[in-house]
Amino acid sequence: MLYEVLGSPDPPSSILADIEIESYPHVTYPSLDDFLLNLETAEPARRWYSTFRRPLMSMGVRSIDDLEIVSPDSLFVFHQLCPLMIMDFYVHILDLLDVLHGNVSATESQDSSESTAGVVVVEPKASVEKDVFFAIY
Repeated sequence: MLYEVLGSPDPPSSILADIEIESYPHVTYPSLDDFLLNLETAEPARRWYSTFRRPLMSMGVRSIDDLEIVSPDSLFVFHQLCPLMIMDFYVHILDLLDVLHGNVSATESQDSSESTAGVVVVEPKASVEKDVFFAIY
């Protein structure tokens, strides 16, 4: 693990879990800025934008699908972010990905606490290929 490389045999917090993010070429993902701003609007006290934008941008994340290159461990080790905040952030990401990938309908997700930070999935018409479009309100 990352901690062993840095000289520590054990992770400082057991709450950090390995999360695997899958992206698909036929899905349009929101930009990191759009997602963080909408999350900030939904939960202003959490300061999502100021907490996560700089670390994620420095690690090469520009849109939500880029998060497959960043682990919760790396956010903790290299940017000293709070493990609870990191895992809460990833819960929001996974909820959004479920909606974008069609595992959950947008209305189900909005009913269950608006965890997708204002992202609404619009199903394409029959004449359009199977792309998923999103609109941020």
